[in-house]
Amino acid sequence: MKKTFCVFLGIIAMICLFSYRVVLLSFPSQPLKNDFDIFDTTTIYSPLQDVDMQGCTAYLFISQSDLNEVPDELRNSQCWKTNDPTKLETLKHVFKFTGTGGELGTCDSRFILKRGLTTIYDTRIVLTNGYFVVKGGGALSKYLDETITLFESFEHSNELFIFDL
Repeated sequence: MKKTFCVFLGIIAMICLFSYRVVLLSFPSQPLKNDFDIFDTTTIYSPLQDVDMQGCTAYLFISQSDLNEVPDELRNSQCWKTNDPTKLETLKHVFKFTGTGGELGTCDSRFILKRGLTTIYDTRIVLTNGYFVVKGGGALSKYLDETITLFESFEHSNELFIFDL
C-alpha cells in the first residue's frame, strides 16, 4: 500500500514538474459504429460522418515507434490536437476509408475524438501508408494527402494520455 502511494505521488510530481495535463480516456458513451467488412474494398467507411463536432477535440497521438515514419511536420511532437470547428468539419469529410481485403500489422499511433471527458471515437492509425486499423481489421484512406495535411495543421499538445486497454 505504501509503495503504491509513493508511485502515485511520483506520477503526480512528474505531471506537475513537466506541466502535463493528464487526459484519462473514458469508454464511449455512444460508441461509433466500428463494424465494417475489411474484405469489402468498394464500400466507403465514414465513421465521423454523423458526429456533431461542436465542442469536440481531435487528438493525434504518434507512438515513439512511429515517429520516424510520419511526415516531417509531425515529428516535432507525439501529441497533436485541434478543437477548431473548421478543421473538425473538414475532418468529417476526409476521414473516409475502404477495406483493405485483409488484416494489417500492428499500429501503435492513435486518433481520438473527445467531447469533454467523453471519448467519442478512438482508433489506431498509421499515417505513412494511409492505413487505418479498427479492431484487428484494416481500412485504406480515401483521402490520404488531405488527411495528412489536416493533421499537420493541428497544434502541438503537451497532454499526457493514459490509454485504456
